[in-house]
Amino acid sequence: MGDAKKLSIEAAFARLPEMERNHGSISRAILKGKRDSAPGRHLYSWKHGVATVPKALARALGDRVTKGICVTRIRKSARGFAVHTDAGTEQAKAVVLAVQPHIAAQFLEGVDPIGAAAAGAISAPPINVVFLGYRRGQVAHPLDGLGVLSTKDPSRIISGLQFPSTMYPGRAPDGHVAISVYAGGVRNPELARISDADLVGQVSAELAPLLGISGAPVVVRTRRWALGLPQYTLGHGGRRATLETTHDRHEGLFVVGNFLQGVSMSNCIESAQNTAQKVADHLDVQTPKDFKVAR
Repeated sequence: MGDAKKLSIEAAFARLPEMERNHGSISRAILKGKRDSAPGRHLYSWKHGVATVPKALARALGDRVTKGICVTRIRKSARGFAVHTDAGTEQAKAVVLAVQPHIAAQFLEGVDPIGAAAAGAISAPPINVVFLGYRRGQVAHPLDGLGVLSTKDPSRIISGLQFPSTMYPGRAPDGHVAISVYAGGVRNPELARISDADLVGQVSAELAPLLGISGAPVVVRTRRWALGLPQYTLGHGGRRATLETTHDRHEGLFVVGNFLQGVSMSNCIESAQNTAQKVADHLDVQTPKDFKVAR
């Protein structure tokens, strides 16, 4: 959903420059990797989506966590930090900001202006997701892959496709297929302003010849994200370093999120576990015996 000319390869795809440095070219590194291949990574998801993870965490924590509270401001205090909410003010020895970059920027403004500037410089363009369900017979394409990424063609509004019913079980009933269409981002931010009907109409018209689709979909769902995936643009490494060292400037204050170490679920889990360990070290408490930091 970004602009390849503005993305930082070091930040977005750190392995690629490393492969080039170590092997002279990316192609040579890939070929060598196949010869010395270990078991590859596999895709995973949950029956009810990624929201399964925070819901499971909330159930496990029980009344040790308070949900449904809106934080309005964070400031330094004699005891650490005063966290102002719509339910009152809480005193905290440690604060973890696990929010979108623009929200982190707002909270950091009165505590760490340097960090606020770094977080505020991370853009996240709007993304529209159109989920379409068809009868298998309506789609000529075998959908024998993960999906499609489109080239930067000004005549196209679709940035990419995923085939959920191919990727994961249970994403479509027997005899049907599911297709997720992504549009918007840096390439077409104006799509955030068109109606759902226009969005679905334009997406369906463009999709039909690509996949050999006949007839209307039997299921249509749309979801709009006013702020989508964070963009790892040039200079992101410096912004990330600034945010990851917030604790060094303001003891007990930590920033974590998909705008730092990667947007994938595994990236976020590893980053969260590492941050949890840093918080435990700061508070001088032991982590649970079954707590493991991902490597």
